[in-house]
Amino acid sequence: MQPAPEVHHDVVRSPVSAGWFACGALVGLLSVASAALVAHLPERMLAAGGRESLSSAVQILGWHAAALLASALWLREGMRRLVHLAAACFLLGTLCFCVGVAVPALGGPHLGRLAPTGGTVLMVGWALLAASTWRRRSTPAR
Repeated sequence: MQPAPEVHHDVVRSPVSAGWFACGALVGLLSVASAALVAHLPERMLAAGGRESLSSAVQILGWHAAALLASALWLREGMRRLVHLAAACFLLGTLCFCVGVAVPALGGPHLGRLAPTGGTVLMVGWALLAASTWRRRSTPAR
């Protein structure tokens, strides 16, 4: 039987980890508040199909709040530069995607390629987070 992994109680004490953790918590808060707003907005305030579009944005907010929290915790273990880049992609991609979806859903102008660009940046973030788990070994595995 293998021993239990060591728990790092100071993982969120570094200013950078704490910053990404705070971003994740705030995006999570925004996700819950947005979900409540979407559920209660009158139809007259929405463009055609707006509620479904806003629900998609809320879902992206929730998933990427969790991704930011995970990134903050992974900073201690992973390849730090890649984790920082992943977290930055999660934050920027979430902002671009959600604004690009929400503005037209609320009757505002279409914002061009903002939502698809945000989605692409989010995918890059996930790829970077995955890459942060790959460590070079100094000795071959046996």
